[in-house]
Amino acid sequence: MATSRVQASMLFVCVAFLCVFENVVTAQFTRFNKLILPQGVTGPESAAFRGLTAEGPFTTVTDGRILKYQGPDIGFVDFAYTSPARTKQFCDGTTDPDKGPICGRPVALSYQPTTGLLYIADAYLGFLVVGPNGGLATQLAGGFQFLTGVDVDLLTGLVYLSDASLTYQIRNTTQPGFQPDSTARLLRYNPLTREVSVLLSGLSGGGGPAVSVDSTFVMISELYGMRVLKYWLVGARANTAQLLLNIDGNPGKIKRAERLGEFWVAVSIGQRPRRPTIIPQGLRINSNGVVLQTVPFDREFLNRTISLVQEQSGRLYSRFREVRDVAQSTHSPDDPPIDEDPSYAITGWCSSSGGDDESSSETGYVKPIVSMIRRKSIINPDALLICCQRKSVADPSLKAVPAFRGLRVEGPFTTVTDGRILKWQGPNVGFVDFAYTSPARTKQFCDGTTDPDKGPICGRPLALSFQPTTSLLYITDAYLGLLVVGPKGGLATQLAGGFKLLTGIDVNC
Repeated sequence: MATSRVQASMLFVCVAFLCVFENVVTAQFTRFNKLILPQGVTGPESAAFRGLTAEGPFTTVTDGRILKYQGPDIGFVDFAYTSPARTKQFCDGTTDPDKGPICGRPVALSYQPTTGLLYIADAYLGFLVVGPNGGLATQLAGGFQFLTGVDVDLLTGLVYLSDASLTYQIRNTTQPGFQPDSTARLLRYNPLTREVSVLLSGLSGGGGPAVSVDSTFVMISELYGMRVLKYWLVGARANTAQLLLNIDGNPGKIKRAERLGEFWVAVSIGQRPRRPTIIPQGLRINSNGVVLQTVPFDREFLNRTISLVQEQSGRLYSRFREVRDVAQSTHSPDDPPIDEDPSYAITGWCSSSGGDDESSSETGYVKPIVSMIRRKSIINPDALLICCQRKSVADPSLKAVPAFRGLRVEGPFTTVTDGRILKWQGPNVGFVDFAYTSPARTKQFCDGTTDPDKGPICGRPLALSFQPTTSLLYITDAYLGLLVVGPKGGLATQLAGGFKLLTGIDVNC
């Protein structure tokens, strides 16, 4: 694979503070509470969440541990560590950078929901992984001088890494006269071959990375270069880097936002060159580099260097230098916690050939069957809905399994004979178009058809499965193979083809 080179200049490293802000009605993330770290612990550099209920956060700290938050009554507890030589007596609470090679210094986390594995980037010990039960992490790749970031591709399972330099370590950055170089890289780890390949070199302290949900590109920042790059993985520009955004400040890590195609970039305004004041900010950008939102943190954290902004369940988790607490946003009065919301209505329909007493003359649907289920127990209750009927739409077959999305059970979504995927919008609206599988499909030619010979043109989706952690809807089409579509619907992206008749699908949540 060709290695691209981008001009680079300098690096900043921070001991971080983790705080959480809630997106309130004013669209500003300003309300938070502090989650207290264990006595003597500093520097929560990164965080990750696990599962549908966002278990955690898990956070890395300076003394080499990965901690897990167990709620306000328990707080943070030990979950994992990266160094087999680590002892609690020697390492717990240390801030001595020279102890890092013995104690470990995890700086970035990325959770893989389909396997339950937590991937770890350690500044000294390289790339590691730990299972759901925690404990000593297993090294997957070593030989790095200073690994800084990790992000797993939720579609392919490939893992993207960033390092800061080929010549210096994290402990060198605090030494007098430190001068960064331009040898940082963007890397990729293949779990099947266990090989690490270099995608991009010549960076000035690689921050990030963050891979897109459709696996087409990776975002990475240059800390002193004061810019964000987009590295293309597919298409005509594959294996090349594009300058996406120049920033008046030093960008840290990049993380995917909860809105499809958007990202959060942590930026310290005024850090380099040295200025009297440092203003930490979070920038929400789209995949084209357009800044959609700027969240200033200087009211509470003026002159603190920010390394990461991460969104989870409508909250921002941010890391700041030399602050010893973890802050968590409070719930909005209009958005009670999940535990206070006991149930949601789930509506299902039984199929009908039309014209019977159960059918509604206004909507063309049979009367609903309503079940009340605790929201916490809902994952993907596709068995509650057998199939549906709509006027002017051919009755979907029993093989056309519908799907539900999210903890609030959005939908159902269902496939129909003419190639569309429909979404239920409630009794007042009914079903509306949501997605389709064939790029050759036209509404004039396909809508309402039952002609099987039109299938290769119109598409024939048969089965659906929703992945709640990524908001992606996976589709099997009898003609077009395996596809996926994002939360906004539209034309699905083909992931695999060459099948004669693909009939079913289920994603491991």
